[in-house]
Amino acid sequence: MKNQNIGNEEIEKKKKEREEREFKESIEVLDNLGLIESNEPQQTNDDNKEAHEAFKLKTKVLIVDDNQEFRELIDEIIVEAGYTVIQAQDGDTALKKISEHPDISIIFADLSMPNMNGFQFINLLRTTNIASGTPIVITTALAEANLIDKAKKLGVSSYLIKPVDPIRVLDFVKASAMPMNKKSD
Repeated sequence: MKNQNIGNEEIEKKKKEREEREFKESIEVLDNLGLIESNEPQQTNDDNKEAHEAFKLKTKVLIVDDNQEFRELIDEIIVEAGYTVIQAQDGDTALKKISEHPDISIIFADLSMPNMNGFQFINLLRTTNIASGTPIVITTALAEANLIDKAKKLGVSSYLIKPVDPIRVLDFVKASAMPMNKKSD
């Protein structure tokens, strides 16, 4: 039994180390895009925890994916962490949601969708003033190098291959929701 506890502790330790490493990588991506000033996660103390929690509720995450099951899974993870989620099943619907909620903090978008695919959606956002500076993370099953290159050229923050790690998704949300680290225009 003692060996099993040691094994479980080691697994938990490695999991925590991986989570911390992935969070730092997420911060680095957003920092490279000029969206935050520091690579270190912002710490909250007891005095401002309440304000931080209130800010989290104001952080809006848009999930654009034609797979309802995927949207609901990611929605549940993000809402459980205290953030607000808006869902759209395609690019056209996402544009309407953005016009209704211009203060979206981060967008997770699939590539393969009806009506307006992910690249068309992202290109429209990047070439207009519609959420032009909002971080966008691709969440797709398509892992082809040419698609990843195309996404980079469109200014995508990251490219996650499905099935995505929920902790990684949450790391991007947390990083985009750091008000004290965001650079002012």
